[in-house]
Amino acid sequence: MVYGPLILWAEAYQDVRYDQRSRPADAPPIADAPPTADAVTVYDREHLALYMRLLDAEAAGAPLAEVAIILLGIDAEREPERAERVHATHLGRARWMTEHGYRDLLQHGLP
Repeated sequence: MVYGPLILWAEAYQDVRYDQRSRPADAPPIADAPPTADAVTVYDREHLALYMRLLDAEAAGAPLAEVAIILLGIDAEREPERAERVHATHLGRARWMTEHGYRDLLQHGLP
C-alpha cells in the first residue's frame, strides 16, 4: 500500500494496521500535540494528509481505537489516555486548518 497525501480513509480503514515502527521511513513523526500557533507551521504542512484523514474518519464515525492505531500508530488499549489526547489535539488542529489555516495555504501554496 502506498502512503501519501491522497490516500482515502476508506482505503486505510480496510484492516490496514501499522504502528510507528512500521510507518514509512520518510513519514513525518506524529507529536503528542500539534502546534497551537495562529499560523500554519511546517508541522501542519507535513501533516496535511493526517489532518484530512482524521476529518474523514470523524465524518465516517470511525471508533477511536481504529483511528488511533491506523492513523496515529498508538494502541488505544495500551495507552488510552495518550490515544485520546493525541487524537483530540490533532483533530482540533485539523478543524482549525479548515476554518483558518486554509487561507495561508491559498496564499502560499501547498508544501
